[in-house]
Amino acid sequence: MSANNSNHRKKKLIEPRLQLKVGLSFLGAAGAGVLIQTIMLGWVLNRTAYELPNDTVLLLEKFPTILGSVLLVTFLFMAPLFVSIGISTMFPIVGPLHRFRVHLREVIDGNQPGPCRLRQGDELHDLCELINLALAHERGAKHKELEQEVEPDRKAA
Repeated sequence: MSANNSNHRKKKLIEPRLQLKVGLSFLGAAGAGVLIQTIMLGWVLNRTAYELPNDTVLLLEKFPTILGSVLLVTFLFMAPLFVSIGISTMFPIVGPLHRFRVHLREVIDGNQPGPCRLRQGDELHDLCELINLALAHERGAKHKELEQEVEPDRKAA
């Protein structure tokens, strides 16, 4: 396995609940945008229909079909676009959150995972560094406590 492949994510959904929630939020945003566009188009067509000299009834008869097709086609284009934007913005954030969870779980379990590291292109590097500083500080404080406990034993000997 090359070094380049070792940086690639092996699982597609590492935090399925959070990723599904974010994905559905972007899908909802796409739906809201399409709905607003359809309402605006309906309003404009309705005003236009009443301004026509002869074809008002014809346009009003076709009105539901026009709005339905615009709604459907626009949503079929917008939904994948919004979901792909959501996915591309989600992975650089969710990946580090998952990494923090795994790293901190290893620390809690008493393992020595080393410093927290993120992939290039991920977000939250500053939080990773803060975790590293906090853990280093905690290790330093524990080391000082152990030295203070051993110190009286040395004086007695």
